[in-house]
Amino acid sequence: MKFILNQRKVGRAEFILETYDCPDLLKEQSDAYALDEFIDNYNWDDGLETPYFILKHMNCELGTALKIFYLGAVPLKKVAK
Repeated sequence: MKFILNQRKVGRAEFILETYDCPDLLKEQSDAYALDEFIDNYNWDDGLETPYFILKHMNCELGTALKIFYLGAVPLKKVAK
């Protein structure tokens, strides 16, 4: 399944960042530590748009990408139902 970005998803990601009081997180000057700290406190019920943008950010490190993969994974019990 390919994750396609459209204007609605971009707007949703921006809205989520505003609710977390960090609307400038996805700007180029954001450092890897700020991206990682955001993921630590992210509510995964808010959707996958914002983590996707963090994965695509030029300062996203491998550790943060792996954390997104691990934290965003669907438990096998839910898939089996």
